[in-house]
Amino acid sequence: MMYKSLPAAFLFQSVVGALSIISISLSGPVWIAILAILGLRPFILKMVPIPQDSDSWKFYYRIMKASIVATAVTIIFVYIVFYLFSHSSPTRGLLLLMIPPYFIFIHGVIGLMYSLQRS
Repeated sequence: MMYKSLPAAFLFQSVVGALSIISISLSGPVWIAILAILGLRPFILKMVPIPQDSDSWKFYYRIMKASIVATAVTIIFVYIVFYLFSHSSPTRGLLLLMIPPYFIFIHGVIGLMYSLQRS
C-alpha cells in the first residue's frame, strides 16, 4: 500500500521530523516521543495499492538512497565541525538522539522534492 497523495505524506513526515528536532534540542530527550505522531499518518491520509510496475519501487529506492547519503554526510560534517574546530563539545547523547528525527525530516524533504518532480 502507498499513500494516494505522496507530496502530502512526505510533507507530513518532514513536519513531524522538524518538530521532533526542535523539541529535542529545546527541551531534551523526552520529546523523541513526538515521533509517535507518524503512527497517525495512515489514519489521516488515504492509501491505495501499489501498482505492479517496478517504477514505484525504483522511486522509493532513490528516495531512501538519497536520504541515507544526505544524513550520513550531515553527521560527518557535524562531528568534524564540533570536534575539530570547536573548543566546547556538545553532549554526544543529544546529537545521537537527534539522528532518527533528522533522518525522518531529510527523508520527507527529499521525498517531497522527488514526488513533486515526478507529478
